[in-house]
Amino acid sequence: MLKLERQVSRPNARVQGSWRQGELPHFSGILTGDGRMVVMDEMVVMTDGQALHHVSPICESSVESFDAFSGENVDVTPLVPALDLGGNMEAVCGEGAMGNEGFVSVLSQGLLLWSAFFTTSNPFYKLRLGHDGTLITVSTHEVEWHFPLDAPWEVSTRTDSTES
Repeated sequence: MLKLERQVSRPNARVQGSWRQGELPHFSGILTGDGRMVVMDEMVVMTDGQALHHVSPICESSVESFDAFSGENVDVTPLVPALDLGGNMEAVCGEGAMGNEGFVSVLSQGLLLWSAFFTTSNPFYKLRLGHDGTLITVSTHEVEWHFPLDAPWEVSTRTDSTES
């Protein structure tokens, strides 16, 4: 599995340029600032009006491989001010171009460190740092998404009564 550091040692020009233009590659998963990707499976089940999300890693890839097949970007719009994570790091979250998409991104010294984009999450509109150092964002489904800062592909989701 990938190893992430708290700074982008080899920024990928395509990734960083897209981020500066308010765009991300249009796929479900984790994108790192150096161009690595973790493609994620995502499923949402509605039970009694409550969204239960299940996400898991499928494979590793790269933005170069993605561009060879699709290369499509999606516009992303932050919905909240950046959250200071300390150590020259900050997080932002928001929505994609469609009403069902959401993203959360972590920046280090102004460069994209990693971004998570999902097509069934709904927009993310709250951010906070958990007691365990996990980045927690809340979707408009009122589902908490818990992202370990150093391994965001190990994301878990929680509603009032569940954890997946």
